[in-house]
Amino acid sequence: MNKTVAVFLFSLSLLGCGGLAPSAEPQSSTNDVVSQTVEIMDLRSSVIILQSEIIELKETLKLAEELNKSLQNRIGDKNSRLSALEEYPNSFKTANLNTNSNSELKSGNLENLYKTALAYYFESDYEESINSFKRLINFDDSHELSDNAQYWIGESYFGLENYSRALSAFEIVLTYPQSNKNDYAQFKIGLCLLKLKKEPQAYAAFQSFIDSYPESELMSRVIVLRDRIQ
Repeated sequence: MNKTVAVFLFSLSLLGCGGLAPSAEPQSSTNDVVSQTVEIMDLRSSVIILQSEIIELKETLKLAEELNKSLQNRIGDKNSRLSALEEYPNSFKTANLNTNSNSELKSGNLENLYKTALAYYFESDYEESINSFKRLINFDDSHELSDNAQYWIGESYFGLENYSRALSAFEIVLTYPQSNKNDYAQFKIGLCLLKLKKEPQAYAAFQSFIDSYPESELMSRVIVLRDRIQ
């Protein structure tokens, strides 16, 4: 073999080896593509999570706005009732209602008697409040104010910490099927039973409230009291 042929064959062998050697550049490009794909997937997942959180926040905000509106309405109602009570003149106490005879009462005076009894209650004169409310009921137990009068008798006994008498009074309120005080009376029945250390009966009373008055504004308070007994 001459020198020229040997050099030619050696060159071919070098070219063959170079052609078989793996290139580092394609492997590096593949790694970059995989890394970018993973990053894109992570970013998409983050976007989906953030979108879900935004939806939840919107729903929470909506509920908060509805709750705020409900509370504002309740505050307005309470303020209206408070204003009405504060407008009761003290002259009710000195009106011609101080007679000891129910026969001297007239049906038209029962509303004034009711207001007088309420004025006594809000001044913590519970005995006089009870007496006045009882006079109204004794005169006409079918009057439209009779169920309310019976409820405030219970509240007056509760104010005197005579929980047994208060319990009986509130139970009578429930005998007025159309009374607007039934949910409040049921609530106070549970409270009276708690005061009397009758937890099982109190639990049953609060559960009865939950079952019977799902729309009552007292619901959240009742649930808290019931759950404390467990």
